[in-house]
Amino acid sequence: SSVFVCDKILKRVFKFDAQTGNLLNRISIENGEPYKLSVNKNYIVVSDILNHQLNIYDSNNFNLYKKLFIDQPDKKNGPFSVYITNDNLIFFKNYSVSQLTFTDKDLKSEHVFNRINGEINGFTILECTNQTLVVGCTDKVSFKLVCFNNI
Repeated sequence: SSVFVCDKILKRVFKFDAQTGNLLNRISIENGEPYKLSVNKNYIVVSDILNHQLNIYDSNNFNLYKKLFIDQPDKKNGPFSVYITNDNLIFFKNYSVSQLTFTDKDLKSEHVFNRINGEINGFTILECTNQTLVVGCTDKVSFKLVCFNNI
């Protein structure tokens, strides 16, 4: 019933009513650059590519829960693509090293899929349900879907 919009120019995340288009709430990300977001019933996770972190907000009141710093080996922007599951596992992409990582919301447990399907550089996290992660990949010539089961 809601639509979330991540605006890197205005440095905000907006929540709109899907039926009326009315603005319901907003998050300001000062001194950052929100790039992608993912929402579940408990949290909103926003990738801040300027500060190399994931910002986690309570989805009910939009209060900041935690900031997770994500090491970027080349110190360029990232993390990029992000996805949070219903059981609060967070998947994110470290762009420069083509890594797909998943962690819990407190960054206590972390696992890295080092190279996605034979060094495919471009990928985005599409969905994660029933312990299957679906990733869209491109090698600049073709597009394919890669599924990881029992995650």
